[in-house]
Amino acid sequence: MTAIVSERFSPATPEQSSKIFIGHLLLTMIGVAMLLIGLAFGALYQMQDRAMKAKKRGALYEWIPNLRVLDLVSYRSMVLGFAIYSAGILAGVLYAYNRHGALTSFSAKEVGALVAWVAFAAILQSHLSGTFRTRKTAGIALVAFLAIVVSIFGISRG
Repeated sequence: MTAIVSERFSPATPEQSSKIFIGHLLLTMIGVAMLLIGLAFGALYQMQDRAMKAKKRGALYEWIPNLRVLDLVSYRSMVLGFAIYSAGILAGVLYAYNRHGALTSFSAKEVGALVAWVAFAAILQSHLSGTFRTRKTAGIALVAFLAIVVSIFGISRG
């Protein structure tokens, strides 16, 4: 990894070795992975649905599961990922409170994580209300993905 980044990794500080911080990292990484899997299956659902409505068989038609399976996997992975991501954010808030004495410092990574959490909550709500397969939901999914990217790459140094 050092060859790619061209920077040496610094050793973990005692604060970064705390169980709350490690739990925060693990929960948020697993939660984000599950949420992104849900978004990917949602995108496959959209592609398959459009191809079926246009009565065209795309190059991947035989490889993509049917709509019911895509919808089920997308929803279940997003529900599980949202719960795990929420626990990870809570662990991060507890870690920040223990370290700084405040619940948040409103840094880019914290705001990005909060925006992503709200966007994924909106996606799940739209799924429950039956409006999940609209362009508005696709836009919310894009916002959620970009917010995840900001929260990952918005990590401050030092």
